[in-house]
Amino acid sequence: MYKQNCCPESIQGCYSLQMYGKEMILVNKETGETFSTHCHPDDIFDPGAGLNVCLEQMEKKRNTIEVGDIVKVKNCGESYTNYVEWFVSNNIPYEQAAHFAYKQTPDKDNEYEVVAIHPHGYHSIDLYLIQNVRNLHTSKFYDETYLVNKNAIKKVVK
Repeated sequence: MYKQNCCPESIQGCYSLQMYGKEMILVNKETGETFSTHCHPDDIFDPGAGLNVCLEQMEKKRNTIEVGDIVKVKNCGESYTNYVEWFVSNNIPYEQAAHFAYKQTPDKDNEYEVVAIHPHGYHSIDLYLIQNVRNLHTSKFYDETYLVNKNAIKKVVK
């Protein structure tokens, strides 16, 4: 069967491309995100290279997970189910620490909000405190929280 060469899903969308002098600006018309680049004054302007830099910036931003982002769990085995020292060493608010799902792993079917990102105390990686979204905004109390590393989660792009 013949497979067509198609645009990757991660960059599909409606964009505005503007070029001024040696600067290029790419605007995602759906999200309003802006990415820009410019070439060195001694270089020859190359629109293809500039567009590639802007698309790389966009991809990096979409893959960067920050506090407030919604994520799904892709690997429950990357959970830290009893690392309570992390909460103390990173001054995690009591409301979130008290709802830590001790010795439990998050459900792969749920969406979670990233509520904190801090370094692991013994390794050079960041750990992510995620909170179940189901009841996140329906009461003044926090729902269960889980501690995972970046390999456990994937950002939900809406």
